[in-house]
Amino acid sequence: MELGVLPSVRPLALQYGVPLLAANLSRHDARKLIELGNSAVFDDAMEHLLGLDRQRPSLQVAQENEIDAGHCHALPKGLLPAMARAQLARDAVMAGVLREHAAQGVVLLAGDGHARRDIGVPTWFDPPTLARVFAVAFLEHGDPAPPASAFDAAVITDAAPHPDRCATLRQPENS
Repeated sequence: MELGVLPSVRPLALQYGVPLLAANLSRHDARKLIELGNSAVFDDAMEHLLGLDRQRPSLQVAQENEIDAGHCHALPKGLLPAMARAQLARDAVMAGVLREHAAQGVVLLAGDGHARRDIGVPTWFDPPTLARVFAVAFLEHGDPAPPASAFDAAVITDAAPHPDRCATLRQPENS
């Protein structure tokens, strides 16, 4: 996302009296989830409230596959389940914040993985809430095409120059 997009959100939110809220887990908490599991961040009541106490094996596998592909298949395979667990928790927390404010209307500005209807934040909503979701992705030309079920709409933009992320991930640690 371009940095110029975010400053324009603040005046609109103020103009319409819409609160701006942080909805994501901190990097610190995400790291704790990866290393120690959900109980390192959430008590049993919060885990239940967020829905993290329910087994969702197909969603877990889908997130593992996305993380593996998104990290150029360069991560140790044993790390994928823990990273997927953290991603699921991040989406569940975002969904929880959105549910708290849904009556007033709410917009989530997040990366396209979080916005995906098939594996992201919307998967944590009940059917009536999900029926009110409209997921939009901003994708660059050349991005891998997401499945048709991922978004309600996509905006395709010119690709921004950026370094080859895969080359960085595949570098030996001691280089």
